[in-house]
Amino acid sequence: EAFVAFVETHQDSIEKVIFNQAGFMLIEGAAREADVTRRVFARPVVPVFRVDQTTVTKTVDYLQRLSKYVNVAWLGPWIEPHLNAAQLLRLSLRCDIKGVVQRSNKIKTFELLDGYLDERLSKIDSIDYVSAVKGIGFNWSRDLYGCDGPFWNDRDHFSALGEQRFGARLMA
Repeated sequence: EAFVAFVETHQDSIEKVIFNQAGFMLIEGAAREADVTRRVFARPVVPVFRVDQTTVTKTVDYLQRLSKYVNVAWLGPWIEPHLNAAQLLRLSLRCDIKGVVQRSNKIKTFELLDGYLDERLSKIDSIDYVSAVKGIGFNWSRDLYGCDGPFWNDRDHFSALGEQRFGARLMA
């Protein structure tokens, strides 16, 4: 609520609020048990998770309150590999570009989440939705690391190299 009050007070100085939320926090169970969800994502076999519609609704309500004062865009979640960052660093240092085994259900979970958000927000004029899944066009075999280093700092955040790589795609 403090940020809403700040935006209301300073709306003449704010062109747009761009909101982003880690995708795994928008799947069922994650809001209550984030540590458990992270451990499940680290397993070799991962189920396809369902969207936590209650959490999405609370987020949409919050963004609609902000949109009374400024333009609001929701930069949707990207595909989060949830892989061991140290392993990615070792592979990049060896320049071992064979790739890591794809965890297709991880991709499917984030694609389903992106589709749900896109559909839901298409009905709300006050919030622009920008699909990071589509904008980044994540490819499991080439978007984890390169010979210069990993593109991920941890299981769901970009490294500096990742920010350059994926940021350029989002801005294209």
